[in-house]
Amino acid sequence: MATIQITEPPLSAEEVRAEILTVIDGTATTENGELSDAVARTIAAWWQSSGTVGSLLASLACGHAVDRDALYEDIAASGRTAMPMWPRELELMATWALNHG
Repeated sequence: MATIQITEPPLSAEEVRAEILTVIDGTATTENGELSDAVARTIAAWWQSSGTVGSLLASLACGHAVDRDALYEDIAASGRTAMPMWPRELELMATWALNHG
């Protein structure tokens, strides 16, 4: 079981938006060109829920270790609740989760 745990503190909305734009336009300064862990933790906090959908995002946002595959499914389920289109930040976070570790 691959787990993800983020210890970096969350960022401001402005910092998250700025990093999302660099990932989208291909100028991200992270090692893999994807979201940083701090941005992923912040997005998790935005989408967390105490219900069935979003509970792993809540755990990640709180700094707990979560199963990577289960987190991806929670991100996907959260995206489906925002239909008709996934918000871009969840798409980027899903890619981050799949490639993390």
